[in-house]
Amino acid sequence: MILGGLSSRRGYYDEHNTRNKRKIRFFVIMGIGILSIVAFLLSLKGMLHSEAEKKLLEYTGLSADYIKKSEAGKQFMEEKWGSGIFTIIPGAKNPTYFQGNAHSYVVTIKGEAIGAFSESGKDALSIYGNNVIDSIETWEDTKVYQEIIDKKGLVILTKLANGEKYYIAFTSPSWLENGYIISIVSYQEIIQEIQSVLKMAIVIVLFSLLAIILAFFYSILHRNRIKKRRMDMGAVDKITGLPNPLLHKKKVKEKLTKGNESYAYVTFCIDNFELIYELSGKQYCEKLLKQIASKIQIMLVDGELFTRYQNDEFGMLLEYHGELNLRKRLVEMFKYAGDLPQEDNNFCSITFQCGVCEMKKNMDVKDLIQYARQVRNNEVNGYTPNIEFYNKKEEKGEQPKIEEITNALSHNEFLVYLQPILQLDTKRIAGAEALVRWNHKMDGILPPNVFLPMLEEDGSIVKLDMYVLEEVCEYLRDWMDKGKRAVPISVNLSGKHLERPEFITELVEIVDYYQIPHELLEFEFSEVNLYGAMDMMKNAIQKLRELGFLIAIDQFGAGFSSLQLLKELPIHVLKIDKKLIMNLEDSEFSNQEKTIVMHILSFAKARNLTVIAEGVETKEQQDLLIDQQCDMMQGFYYQKPMPSEEFERLLDASGA
Repeated sequence: MILGGLSSRRGYYDEHNTRNKRKIRFFVIMGIGILSIVAFLLSLKGMLHSEAEKKLLEYTGLSADYIKKSEAGKQFMEEKWGSGIFTIIPGAKNPTYFQGNAHSYVVTIKGEAIGAFSESGKDALSIYGNNVIDSIETWEDTKVYQEIIDKKGLVILTKLANGEKYYIAFTSPSWLENGYIISIVSYQEIIQEIQSVLKMAIVIVLFSLLAIILAFFYSILHRNRIKKRRMDMGAVDKITGLPNPLLHKKKVKEKLTKGNESYAYVTFCIDNFELIYELSGKQYCEKLLKQIASKIQIMLVDGELFTRYQNDEFGMLLEYHGELNLRKRLVEMFKYAGDLPQEDNNFCSITFQCGVCEMKKNMDVKDLIQYARQVRNNEVNGYTPNIEFYNKKEEKGEQPKIEEITNALSHNEFLVYLQPILQLDTKRIAGAEALVRWNHKMDGILPPNVFLPMLEEDGSIVKLDMYVLEEVCEYLRDWMDKGKRAVPISVNLSGKHLERPEFITELVEIVDYYQIPHELLEFEFSEVNLYGAMDMMKNAIQKLRELGFLIAIDQFGAGFSSLQLLKELPIHVLKIDKKLIMNLEDSEFSNQEKTIVMHILSFAKARNLTVIAEGVETKEQQDLLIDQQCDMMQGFYYQKPMPSEEFERLLDASGA
């Protein structure tokens, strides 16, 4: 089923305009490219001319040096210079400048050639040299440039009566009175050198231009192939049959442009979808996505839009009649879509994370979708779907940087609180869980969601875990030294420890340093850590159990639970996630939650495991857990997390 799309005639004009724009863009780019090439070649030609003049001056300077330093040159100056008799100065080598077609001479200030440096120079003088020298009408005029000639030399271009052009370079050494050393080369000779370089440059430029043109056409062909492939794939998602995101966004944009209807954009995804995929495979997940899409599509009304983006992310444009109204509708929608049967002894509890942004007139489509995605990624708050509404006024401030958090760790700014765990049948304290807080210098006590995710991503979470363990060991040691009652305290361990072979050795060294009996420490691993590293988790738990420590699986039931996997783990305690407990009283969800809790308790009793319910906040929840014969509980209904001194007093008051 396709929801909308542009009409064929509108599509024709759009495509026609797109082609014209591409042609104009191509010719503009080509014109700019050609102008750039011409400018480059002209600039290169000027540079080559300048370089040729430098070479001619350099040749002139070499000739002057030869006269000054060689015996033949000295003899010429002593015997021939004053006589005015033309002489070939022997021994001078004609450099390969300009293929040997440049020649140097010693001339008087009036332009009379007295010396040549080679026979070829003499021959050239007889052929064209005198004409070139004579073409300088008044040699006296060169005195105007005398200062330039004395400092760095001078190059001029002269033209003969027959149209031929020559370059003449002048230099006037201080030891040469009333004369110059000059070098002459044909203008055509320089042009040939320049042209040979320009031809090479033109070839390189043309090849580069050809490569650019080919790359441009290849990109167009590649884009057309991708476009054709998309068209071949059809306008719908292969798995769910929903309209593809491109068509979906076009229709959303049309709604935004009109702005005469009230809508909100919703994005949602499945909790722990990667884990579901890993445990159940591709075929099951495709079936799951198809079922969810089919169920939600049934609940849409005319004018509402629905698509699947990538993996488990969906997007919807729904009618908006206030936040409460839409929230209630989404809860019903997700409850219906996530109601899945038990398959292959794996109890599947599908929940969703959802973000909502109310559509405003002239809002950009990208912003609308991005805002909905932005709030969707907040922490899940229960077995009801996590539905967050975007509110620009409530955007969060800047989060602390990882460097600030690790620095706080090195300066012992973290506090370890203890939350009591209550034995339900005796109502006595049976233990506690160590929970960490950040005592921020400016912002006061900060909860773990501010810093734990970044420490987990950075890997520094392992340092924090060991810090908490050592604090707990200090508490236990202090109680035992005072002769007071000590109860087991549970310490959370990140799955990052599994990547460190030495972590068990390090852990035991800390515990044994404080001489803490191993049975007074319980190590908790989150349910999420079970997936993807099952073998490493199993080995680590086995070693810790053999060392006498208690082992618990924390947050069990957090989205996708497989009791089958727990059969392979030698654990002592199973902690039911607070998201299950929170909805035990809710008439709309209590039957589902009770079923899940009963399923977990039945499994635990068969395995002789202790079950602790987390996040108990009301008497009704406690009574329901007692009815279900749950072993222990922790939560705000009994006690919140507290400093160790306060816990110690509470423990003393509870009696032996």
